[in-house]
Amino acid sequence: APSSNDNNGLFTELFPQALVSLNFDVNVETEKRSVDSNCVGLRNLGCTCYMNSLLQVLFMTPQFRQGVLNAAIPDDFAAAFCNAIDEPVTASTDVAAILKAENLVLNLQHMFLSLQSLNRKAFNPVRWASVYKDETGMKAVDVRVQQDAQEFFQVFCDRLETAFTQLSEEPGQGPGQDITATGAIDVSKLLPQQVFGGTISHQMYKAGADKAVDNPEDASSSLREHHEKFVCLSVDVKGDLSESLSKFTAEERISDYAWDDDKPRVDILKRQCIKELPNQLIFHLKRFELNFDTFLREKVNSYFPFPEELDMYPYTAAGMADATPHSATVSSIRSGTGTRDGDGASVECSDASSNDNSPNCWYDLYGVVIHTGGTDSGHYYSLIRDSSSISSSTPGGGWVVFNDSNVKRFESSDFASECYGNAPGSGSGSGSGSVKSAYMLVYRRRTQPQREPEPEPEAEPE
Repeated sequence: APSSNDNNGLFTELFPQALVSLNFDVNVETEKRSVDSNCVGLRNLGCTCYMNSLLQVLFMTPQFRQGVLNAAIPDDFAAAFCNAIDEPVTASTDVAAILKAENLVLNLQHMFLSLQSLNRKAFNPVRWASVYKDETGMKAVDVRVQQDAQEFFQVFCDRLETAFTQLSEEPGQGPGQDITATGAIDVSKLLPQQVFGGTISHQMYKAGADKAVDNPEDASSSLREHHEKFVCLSVDVKGDLSESLSKFTAEERISDYAWDDDKPRVDILKRQCIKELPNQLIFHLKRFELNFDTFLREKVNSYFPFPEELDMYPYTAAGMADATPHSATVSSIRSGTGTRDGDGASVECSDASSNDNSPNCWYDLYGVVIHTGGTDSGHYYSLIRDSSSISSSTPGGGWVVFNDSNVKRFESSDFASECYGNAPGSGSGSGSGSVKSAYMLVYRRRTQPQREPEPEPEAEPE
C-alpha cells in the first residue's frame, strides 16, 4: 500500500485549516485502518459502490495517484476549499469561490491524501459526491441510484480533464505551461489521457493491395485510416480475452465499394487496431447486452478467463501489419521506437521485426472491478494487486479486495471463482451459476528491462 508518510507535509501545507487533525466526523470512520491490508476503504453512501471501486483502482495506480498529489493547486483554490469545509454555503457565498472549492482535482487530491494518510478503516466521500455532480452537472450525485462503473469512468476522465484545464487557466498557470509541481503534466495531454489514453486506428484498404503506403491521406492510396482516442477498450465476452481481442481487430470485407469517384468499384477490407497503447490499459467486458427476443437487458455470466500477463503486440497496427502479408500499412506506423515505461505519453510498440514479443507491448494484470448480481440490482467491488507487497513468498505481489469500507487480503487461489464467471458448461444467463464476474480489467505496461551494455573488447597487447 502507499506509504502513509509520503505526503504528510504536502497534506498540511495544502489544507492547513481543515485537515491538520484528520479527525472531523464527516470524513472519517472511527475504526482504525486494517492492519491486514494497511489500506483505507471508502464508505458506501447508499448505492455508490460503482464509484468506490473505480476510485480505489485509480488511487492504487501509482502514476495516476502521484499525478493528482503533485498537481499544483493555486492559493485561492485551496483557500476556497478550506472555507467551504469550515463554513456552510449560503445565498451570500461568492459563486466564483464555490466553483473553485468544487474543483475536482482539488477534491480528488483531498480524498487521495486522506486514503494515504488516515489511520482509519474508511474515508467518507460525502463531499466528493456533492461536488462531482449528477448527469445534469447541477445537483449532487444521487447516492440512491446505482450507475454503471464503466460509464462513470468515461465521464470521470472527461470531467477531470476539464478540472485540470480550469487550474491551468489561473494566472501563472497558462495553457502553455506545466500544471504540476514536478512539471510532469502538460496541458496538451492531461492526466487521464497521459495514464489511460491510447489511440485506435480505423483502417480501410483495398483487398489484395500492396504493402507500404507512404501517404494514407492521398485519395488514391490503398489504405485510409482515421484515429480515435480511448481511455477504456470495450470487448465482447466470447471465449477468453485473446479471442475477444482477435474479434475486436478482425477484418470485415465490403464488396463493390466506391473507393474513387471516377474509377470502378472495388472490394475493400475494414478493420480496427491499436495505434498507440497506454501505460495503464483498461478493458470493459460487455457483460450486459440486449436480448433481441425479449428486448430486455440481460447479464452475460459466461466463463471468461483472462491472463495475468498480456502481449498486446498482435493487436497493434505494427503487429497486424507483420501478420497480414497483403494488407496496406502506413510506413509511420512501424517507425515508433520510443518507450514511456510508466511516466510519459502513450507510445507505439517498437518495430518487432526482430522480436515478435516486444517488451513495450507486454502488460501485467493489477486490477479487476467485479460486478455481482443481475441487470436490475447488483454490487461492485475491486481486486487490486498491492505491488509494494512483492516478496519471495508472494510472487507478483499480493491481492487486496476493496469492498467499500471493508478492505482485506485476498487469497489468489480464489481468483478464478471470483472473476471468471460461470464455470464451463454451467450456462451463461443471469439465472444460472455464479452471479459475480469481472467487469473491468486493469493492466499495467511492463517496464522495459534495461539492456546490459556489451563489454568492450580488451585491447590487444602491443
